[in-house]
Amino acid sequence: MILRSMTKHVKDQNWFAVGLDFFIVVFGVYIGVWVSGYQERASLRAKQAQVVETLRLDMQHVLALDIAFTRDINQGFDDWAAKRASGEIIPPFFHRIPGSDIPPQHIWSTLPPNQLTDMFAPDLLFDIGFYYSELDGVGEKYKRYVIFVENEILPGLKQNPSYFYREDGLRLKPEFEANMDRLQDWVDENVRLRAWSACLVKRLGTPMKSGKSCTPDLSISVITNPDVKSEPTKAKP
Repeated sequence: MILRSMTKHVKDQNWFAVGLDFFIVVFGVYIGVWVSGYQERASLRAKQAQVVETLRLDMQHVLALDIAFTRDINQGFDDWAAKRASGEIIPPFFHRIPGSDIPPQHIWSTLPPNQLTDMFAPDLLFDIGFYYSELDGVGEKYKRYVIFVENEILPGLKQNPSYFYREDGLRLKPEFEANMDRLQDWVDENVRLRAWSACLVKRLGTPMKSGKSCTPDLSISVITNPDVKSEPTKAKP
């Protein structure tokens, strides 16, 4: 209809009407593009809010479980150390997660990667991905710990507790002592991840804003004398 009107006005050489028709066409296209862009931005904001809340809940869930596991491990180490101090010969302390026997899984891998770059500042996106990568890696460490428990400790529980000790009966055999150390290491790793996730939860309040990285110091300390720690230390809260 506009095209016919513009053609008629051109034939009549009514240039004011031609200009008005042209303005109407351009303005209509602009409004259409603006409305479409507004709807896309609104949809992106809604998805962003949903993803942010999902990540926040996921991190809080992992945090709650980690606190519960740490409390149980702390108590287990305390009880074991107290019995050993009184002279009891008991099996090494070990920890198993009820149910699946593996650390809780996270939701990061289910999120649409092609949309995440529009939802988070680049540095925050990197931090979140790095955090979940570390969470997976620490989870793999726990799996290896549990495999040792199942293959080496559980069968030994059917024998005399002295089976787990060296000839002098004072210290655990190296492999069992090392496995308890691995449990302590797992707790320490989770303490680091706990602080990391707390920082990320705070930064998720402004997901498109760049800020200070939440990545902790991942420098590795070299153990020069592994025999120094003869008994496991209490897990950090």
